[in-house]
Amino acid sequence: MPPRRRSSAAPPARSPARTRSPLNATVAVERATLGNGLRVLVSRDSASPVVAVAVQYDVGMRSEPQGRTGFAHLFEHLMFQGSASLPKGQHFTLVQGSGGTLNGSTHVDYTNYYEILPSNAAELAMFLEADRMRSVALTQENLENQVAVVQNEIRVNVLNRPYGGFPWLLLPPLLYDKFSNSHNGYGDFVDLESATLADAQGFEAMLGRMAEKAAPLTLRDATADARDTHARVDLAAAPDAATLSALQSLEAALSGLVAKAAPATACVAPTAAPGAK
Repeated sequence: MPPRRRSSAAPPARSPARTRSPLNATVAVERATLGNGLRVLVSRDSASPVVAVAVQYDVGMRSEPQGRTGFAHLFEHLMFQGSASLPKGQHFTLVQGSGGTLNGSTHVDYTNYYEILPSNAAELAMFLEADRMRSVALTQENLENQVAVVQNEIRVNVLNRPYGGFPWLLLPPLLYDKFSNSHNGYGDFVDLESATLADAQGFEAMLGRMAEKAAPLTLRDATADARDTHARVDLAAAPDAATLSALQSLEAALSGLVAKAAPATACVAPTAAPGAK
């Protein structure tokens, strides 16, 4: 078989290698502390006309005293059951009726709540969070109702699901000795059923104290602001006029909310670091 002749034609030119521009991961964040001690983070993003308001309390499953397992999760549910200015269910109605979404979740060291809404509803979101922070509706009816809801959630997500408690419920008792790290954060049915309104009020007091550490994170549309949202922000610098005005409005809405919180003698947050025995 005769050898193949090489073509004299020049090989096709290779397309130049594409170079990816480095991702600009800088996020503009402004920080402030209100007169009532509330820590506020504001991050502007003009990519879409929406606002997200999130409140994080430094209270979680590790804050539960012995005999009251599942209280952090139970209280997360109670925070949606009405407040001084809103009847039960109205929080959902107002947010969803404005085209928004909302939720909350309980974790080992914190509990968080959030609303995502069109940007013109920013004040609504702040009002809703402020009202339940100062005056969650703790009634015997709400307590009994939400104990039943939490128990049903445990049945659906844990007891009636293969390996439903693995690994986050089954491993901690094998790994840790301290109650704060090893107990069932979802809640034991005996503890939940024996919960009293006084117990819930004591846990509210601790939650109120932690409200001083709560950090609302506000991501809002800033199309009217000519500021470059990707520019680095000196966190030690004073906020600009628009941000200062927003923070002052938030302070007016939230000031004094934690003043009524009495010390909780029965509920003391553990001081051990996460993962410590």
